Order: sequence, then C-alpha cells, then structure tokens
Amino acid sequence: MDTTEKAEAFLSAFLAKAPLMQIATTDGNEPWIATVWFAADDKKNIYFLSKEHRIHSQHLEKNRKVACAISGQFSQGPGEKIQGAQLSGTASKVTLVEMLKAYQTYSHKWPQVLKIGTLEAFKGNAAGTRLYKVVPEKIVWFDEINFPDQPRIQTFPAHKE
Repeated sequence: MDTTEKAEAFLSAFLAKAPLMQIATTDGNEPWIATVWFAADDKKNIYFLSKEHRIHSQHLEKNRKVACAISGQFSQGPGEKIQGAQLSGTASKVTLVEMLKAYQTYSHKWPQVLKIGTLEAFKGNAAGTRLYKVVPEKIVWFDEINFPDQPRIQTFPAHKE
C-alpha cells in the first residue's frame, strides 16, 4: 500500500469518527463560516443538516462553492501532533433522488436525527431542516501522527459526479 492509499484509509476512518465540520460560504463580499454536524459516505461526499434561514444556507442558494475544515479532538495545545482535513468543493440541498442515501448515511452516524424527522418528513421538507451535500473537488489530509515526515497529503475523491 503506497502513501496515498494509506492516507485515504486514515482519512476515511477519520471522517467516520470526527463529529463537527466548519463550512465556509460567501455571498459576494460577505464571507461566513459555520460549524455543523456531518457524516461522510464511502465516496467522501459530506452530508450536513441546516435550517434554510441560516446564513450559510442562504449563501448556498447564490454560490455553491465552499471550503470546509474538519479537525480531530486535541487537548494539549501547540506542539501536539494533529490530524485534520481541509477541502473545497460544491454544496447543495440534497435532491429527492439522493435523499435515501443521504438520510441513511447521516442517521447511521447520528441516530438522533430520527427525532428531528423521518425520511418522508425530509423528502417533503416537513422537518424544518434540510439535508445538504458537499461534493469535494480537492481534499488535503494533514496527519502528523501517521506521516510525521510528510504530514500534508493531497487526495482527490475517487469519483466525479
């Protein structure tokens, strides 16, 4: 297994356990960053929940380009070995065709979403909250734990949609 394959494996495991993601959006000259609970599928598409009136959701109506950062849990501060992912791509509301996979992916990681709404409630937008999908175009995996000599590894999703 080469370095890129190892990095992909560590990144996939990291995405499965990391709870929060910061997503940066913009509407012209108004940048915004928000923290969201997320879940990733096997192709590294990322799903998150948001209410449509939130600033980042409003931005996505006008500009689908996003940047995201996901970091691990750290307690010691500067000097501690870290892992994290940064990515850029496009985000949009999950379509009806994508809804089943998105809902299953998200509810598998976060079963408490079932209290927010059923799959049917999300399909009909009755839950009051929308599922969004980020399709990464570029991912940088930073891992000082497993790759101390070369921690910054650029990876690309294995698919094009």
